Amino acid sequence: MKANVKVWLPIAILILCLIAVVGFSPRRDTEINAKWRFWQDVDVRGDLDLDGAVVGDGGGTLTGMLDTVSAKTADYALTLADCGTLFTNAGTSADITLTCGDTVAVAGYWFGVANSDSTPYTIYIDPDDADQIIGLTNAAGDRAMSTSQGDTIWLECMAAGSQWSVRANGQGTWADGN
Repeated sequence: MKANVKVWLPIAILILCLIAVVGFSPRRDTEINAKWRFWQDVDVRGDLDLDGAVVGDGGGTLTGMLDTVSAKTADYALTLADCGTLFTNAGTSADITLTCGDTVAVAGYWFGVANSDSTPYTIYIDPDDADQIIGLTNAAGDRAMSTSQGDTIWLECMAAGSQWSVRANGQGTWADGN
């Protein structure tokens, strides 16, 4: 029995090392309930269902993903999970305010806003009192606003807790709302 362990243990270690170097390619229907690290590209053929977050090192790019579009019909405070979301006011019956407070004022956080309701209600983008939307508002804490259907803008936080910049001004007129 001891002789068998001495023979199989090095072979098992060799197999595990080969899997780590070459990568692991489970069958299509195999479910993996483990944490794997890959040092090479992983080619997924078919559906890839993830129950958790996709976390990177900040240096890569995800491509082929659809943006999230979220219609808001009442005031809404943005969350970290909303990063990359395009907010609209489709279906609203009143003016709305999107608040981007301290919880989302982190460098690299970005979002878009589109005034899309057929009866154009005003959309306000309200940063924290200490934050300013550079080039769009004239003082910290001022809100930006749109009053016309089709107005679109993308904002990104440049410096945590102080500055938002216009990432892309899609179209229309956005103004200081204070």
